[in-house]
Amino acid sequence: MTDEPHRVDRLLLGDQLDLVALPTAVSCARLFTRYTLSNWRASFVMADALVVVEELVCLAVQQTGVTDPATRWTELPALNLLTVRLLGYEGRIRVEVWDSTGEPAALPDTETYENLTGLHLVDVTAHDWGSSVQPRGRVTWADLLVYPHTESGLPIRRRRRTVPAEPAELVDEGLLRRVRDGLDGLKGP
Repeated sequence: MTDEPHRVDRLLLGDQLDLVALPTAVSCARLFTRYTLSNWRASFVMADALVVVEELVCLAVQQTGVTDPATRWTELPALNLLTVRLLGYEGRIRVEVWDSTGEPAALPDTETYENLTGLHLVDVTAHDWGSSVQPRGRVTWADLLVYPHTESGLPIRRRRRTVPAEPAELVDEGLLRRVRDGLDGLKGP
């Protein structure tokens, strides 16, 4: 995790969805992410983006929303909102989740990487991630790198510049015959 880096790359695509901080926000955010990335023809990063958005929205709901799915709408004292934003840049796709928490998100010290959940899963899936408090609330973001790809979605490898090999030295056939004859002479009767 790092603080949000200063980025200069150009924003190419963007979309956002506002949700109420309820357990159903997770599935809505996943559908929104799947639909948006499909429209952007970015399905090659879909699996990682779905993991990241699910974990970030779960975190936002746990810290600002209602976690009991049996709670009735009329019983809610207030409805906190969260926003899921997808931003497409030249070399990355950023997933942002805005919520009303007043503290930045941080990796819990007690969890280990054996059972990857929450921010630990975001930490190993995303290229970079961070969290900060803004006047509007907390934003937690994660960047997924985008590589050039074929029409079928496979990444295009960068070709390495190859250096031509020098021709092999000629073998001294006389030397090889002498070695063979010497080895034959070592054989016993």
